[in-house]
Amino acid sequence: MTTSDSGRAAPLGPFATGDPVARLLAKNLESQKKESLQNMASFRAKPLTDMRTVAAKTESERVRLRDAWTLYFAEVHQLNANEIWI
Repeated sequence: MTTSDSGRAAPLGPFATGDPVARLLAKNLESQKKESLQNMASFRAKPLTDMRTVAAKTESERVRLRDAWTLYFAEVHQLNANEIWI
């Protein structure tokens, strides 16, 4: 324990001791913080694009499902799928 300016005993934190493991942990925390801040800065520096892309397989599945839906209405309900939507 050390004394603070008020004269009271101030507790030592785990990184304020002379323990080499505690010092190593403190250095690791500092380097992790520095690396995290660098990663965030590089992430923020990259502009986000508003362009969305759809994979070719996804688009082909969309077409297949739309065709299946159209056939379902035509065969089961005898409705033209293009006419029932508003």
